[in-house]
Amino acid sequence: MTIKYNMTPLTISVHPEGHNPVFAETATHVSIDDHAGGPFLAITQSRDDVDNGKVIIDFDEFDAIVDAVKLLKSGMDEQDFD
Repeated sequence: MTIKYNMTPLTISVHPEGHNPVFAETATHVSIDDHAGGPFLAITQSRDDVDNGKVIIDFDEFDAIVDAVKLLKSGMDEQDFD
């Protein structure tokens, strides 16, 4: 029996060109999370210059974050979860 595998994007890093997508303070991570109550959106940053839990998004970055959210949502919509 062959098992069929799906690929579902769960995290997208939005970052300025030339900046490290993993650990740059300028990177914003948009991800799908689920604590067994249904999927939800999580937006995180690793910044030392703001209060914990605060997310700073400039206007130029906002459209890219919205596109990332739409891409992640479409990946979730395509899945058939049991």
